[in-house]
Amino acid sequence: MTEALTPAQALEYLRTLSADIEEAAVLAADGSLLAGEEALAEPARTLLGAAPEAEDVEVSTATGCVF
Repeated sequence: MTEALTPAQALEYLRTLSADIEEAAVLAADGSLLAGEEALAEPARTLLGAAPEAEDVEVSTATGCVF
């Protein structure tokens, strides 16, 4: 059986999958930052808080996207 990745390992793995990923953060269910840049944590919490019932959230603009 394969062991689960830590949040930091998961972010590193995502970066190996796509050069398009510039920044990322992993939040716990309670909103605490598990991995990634602290500067992304609060904007991510705000985005997720705007759609509390959503299973997935994706926002696109002319300059990029968040998912």
